[in-house]
Amino acid sequence: RRPDDDRFQMDAKHMDEDETEEKERLETNTMKVKRTKKTSKKASEVDQESEELAGDDDDGAIEEDSFDEAEDELDKETAAKEKAQSKQKAKRALLTLKAKEKQMRRGVVYLGAIPPRMKPQKLRLLLTPFGKLDRIYLTPEDPSLRLKRKKFGGNTGKNFVEGWVEFVDKKKARDCAALLNNTQIGGKRRSSHYSDLWMLRYLPKFKWEHLLEEIEFQKAIREQKMQMELLVAKKERDFYLSKVEQSKQIQSMVRRREEEGVNGKGEGGSIPVDREETAE
Repeated sequence: RRPDDDRFQMDAKHMDEDETEEKERLETNTMKVKRTKKTSKKASEVDQESEELAGDDDDGAIEEDSFDEAEDELDKETAAKEKAQSKQKAKRALLTLKAKEKQMRRGVVYLGAIPPRMKPQKLRLLLTPFGKLDRIYLTPEDPSLRLKRKKFGGNTGKNFVEGWVEFVDKKKARDCAALLNNTQIGGKRRSSHYSDLWMLRYLPKFKWEHLLEEIEFQKAIREQKMQMELLVAKKERDFYLSKVEQSKQIQSMVRRREEEGVNGKGEGGSIPVDREETAE
């Protein structure tokens, strides 16, 4: 029996060792499984991060593409605006060039005398058959002459002393001045201008702008002259008012002295005499 017991004991020991080994194997297997799970989890996390980064890169690429498209659209719009502005500038330059050419083709005729009672409408009617007219300017007479004429029972209407007529074609203007100068106006015999004479002269290299400049210059001279006259009148007024005030002060002084003298005589005293008057 004893040897059998020892074998039994040996088998029990071997069984315990086997059990411990199996436990260790199981533990090692569980540890491996856990490690594999952790590694797989880490790998999945890394994959997710890489996917997210790739998605961010894709979003950035999409944003860059949209930004590039917006820049292209802005460039196109600016180019279209610049093109339209250049077209407008070219159109304006062409219009100004055409206007200058038309202006260079125009001619101006000077009228040295305007018959009485002739108005711009009548003058246009008389000169239109000799060429197309554009602008007419007639210088009115001095208002004082008109008042004087009215006073002595003369013509009460507004008269003009000289004038300028602009023709569209300077050749027509030259021909008209050469043809009508020192000739009778004519027309109907009952017309008030029938026996009057034309006094026309073509002005070469003279444009309407020169006339406008002269008119503005004369206007500025008149305004300056009026300002000078107003300034002189203001000085005269101030001088007159100062003299009036001075005379009032002198009169008040004389009145006060007279009152003082009357009071002195009434009291029986002597009349006070001014030192300046005694010195004189």
